[in-house]
Amino acid sequence: MTQRKHEVLARVHAEKVINATNGKFFTAVFEKKDGTPRVMNARLGVTSYLQGGENKVVKPSNSYKTVYDIQAKGYRTLNLGTLQELRANGVTYKVVD
Repeated sequence: MTQRKHEVLARVHAEKVINATNGKFFTAVFEKKDGTPRVMNARLGVTSYLQGGENKVVKPSNSYKTVYDIQAKGYRTLNLGTLQELRANGVTYKVVD
């Protein structure tokens, strides 16, 4: 069993790390609206379930990222503002402000 690297990641760089996964799986731990933690295994670039239309949630002025949730088998919006931990590319990041 290999040990993962643990690093601290500034919240402003979290989106860059997620984008760098290039469609590979990553795990995000974040706080839901009700304050409870949620663990999501997700990936970017899944287009097979798109039905057209415009994504009105993700804008340059907010901290949301649309991802495909593997367990829920659907698209979900990840609020980068409540992200606590990110596991991607063999590294575990503790996300801080």
